[in-house]
Amino acid sequence: MAKKDFINFRICKVRLIINPLAELILPEYKGSTLRGGFGYVFKRVSCQTKKYDCSNCSIRSECLYCYVFETPVSEDSLLQQKNNFAPHPFVIELPLDSRKVFKPTDNIYFDLILIGEAIKYLPYFILAFIELGKVGLGRNKIKYSLEKVEDVFSLDEFNAMTIIYERSTEKMIKQPKIICGEDFFYDLNHNNLPKIISINFLSPTRIKYEGKFLSDHLTFHILVKNLLRRISALSYFHCHQVMNLDFTDIINFARNFKTIYSDLHWYDWERFSTRQKTKMKLGGFKGIVSYELIDSDITRQLLAYIRIGELIHVGKGASFGLGQYKLLEVS
Repeated sequence: MAKKDFINFRICKVRLIINPLAELILPEYKGSTLRGGFGYVFKRVSCQTKKYDCSNCSIRSECLYCYVFETPVSEDSLLQQKNNFAPHPFVIELPLDSRKVFKPTDNIYFDLILIGEAIKYLPYFILAFIELGKVGLGRNKIKYSLEKVEDVFSLDEFNAMTIIYERSTEKMIKQPKIICGEDFFYDLNHNNLPKIISINFLSPTRIKYEGKFLSDHLTFHILVKNLLRRISALSYFHCHQVMNLDFTDIINFARNFKTIYSDLHWYDWERFSTRQKTKMKLGGFKGIVSYELIDSDITRQLLAYIRIGELIHVGKGASFGLGQYKLLEVS
């Protein structure tokens, strides 16, 4: 596991700012509302055949919707052969405040992270969110306008995010800045290794261990295992690079890290599935956990994985905002 394994791992992050056209009421966890219509609208703007069932589509292998939402796992795939589809190459981060009521004069923002090949399809994502605004959000289908899109990784001379799309022109002004996975290693070999790290799980995090979702305890090796699985799968299916990792040795090494503080709690939320016509409960744990580190080059590399995970999230439902965390402090 080294920097060279991350040469092709590319990420961009943009911020979309929308204005509701009437009073908009959203649930506390806003991901449930945005998740409901986004997939449907994305299919509408990218599908060429307009078929409901994609499984028998003659141009499935060339379809953008299928690539983004139903990336196939072939029989000769090196990873995730037990799954029908690979992880989505995007993450949507929603505001994590508890505000529920928004007026037409209010700006609402959310972030979009794209990984690997999906970066070149950013215009389609922007178009889908424009069209979703015409459909509307919430129970009352309140319409909104997409005012602008900003590049989170690119700041101007005034330390403000660079604008890459504006509603006034309806054009992309510039391409987003792309960072590579190896960039997360740049300072780890030169600084003293911290003795303790704390991680704050900001949105419901759904991690399974021995067939059950964890609710109030997360050992370091389970976190590492889930990060390794997610990063290596995204790299393989969307960045065309195989991570040469010894999963067993790395996870066994991570077992030696002690949990010295844990304040995790279960958070319930639900969303209505348009496709399945039913409510789905998708709770997960939130809160803070701290680990005591071991001074090792492997630990430095694991910290790079944790930093990548801040962008791509961890656990199930990561593409729609679940599993978001922040490396709260390094002491």
